[in-house]
Amino acid sequence: MVRARLVAALLVLASCAGCGLLGDVAAPEAPGVPAPALPDPVPAPREVLAASLEDDRTFPFAADLSVLAGPVLEGLPPLGSTFGADCGLADDATTQYLPVEVVFANRSEAVAALAAGVDLLAADGSPGGASGVGLVVASGDPTVRYCQDEDRTSSSDHFAVGAGAQGPAGVWIYLLRHAPTAEDRAGGAAAFAALTLRFSGLENRADSVPGPWAAGHWTVTRPPAVGAPCPEDPTSLCAPLG
Repeated sequence: MVRARLVAALLVLASCAGCGLLGDVAAPEAPGVPAPALPDPVPAPREVLAASLEDDRTFPFAADLSVLAGPVLEGLPPLGSTFGADCGLADDATTQYLPVEVVFANRSEAVAALAAGVDLLAADGSPGGASGVGLVVASGDPTVRYCQDEDRTSSSDHFAVGAGAQGPAGVWIYLLRHAPTAEDRAGGAAAFAALTLRFSGLENRADSVPGPWAAGHWTVTRPPAVGAPCPEDPTSLCAPLG
């Protein structure tokens, strides 16, 4: 009888080889490792101006103008290695900037261009409301030096960009502010949101139009889908950043 029980026990052990009967001496399971936290997604650029343009000359020029404002970033904008020293700004959290892309999409069958002045105003359109914030238009020339007039908070600039037939082109504008304290940095987004960009004197300086050449002027063919004509000058376009 004892022998029969021993044989039965051996059969059970044989049939359960690897079944964990010795689990009490096995290595304990490693504790679960939490997944690394994912960084917060970078907000997508916001369209702050979208308008359709037509040239006032006989030749059928047409284009779309779009202005996109990115998120507030810390450090220096990509304006060349001497930018920080020339403008007295540090490449750290004490400098904040808002990148703005101006996209000129030519819908014409000829080369077209957009030249315009750009001004930084308070959200209500009043001048002088951009105190402490500077506006810089990125140059296509990598050797250009900025802030050579010792003014890093200029509120006005100008740009010109050309595009081939049925082609887009763009230019970058950077709004800058010095934020020396933690309190200043915390108010960065609100400081930029309280501003408006005004685009004025919109000209088409392309000479691809037939006949005697003269600069054309872009007009807004219908109310902008985003943004609006400026209250003091309906031929200018205003893009609130808030």
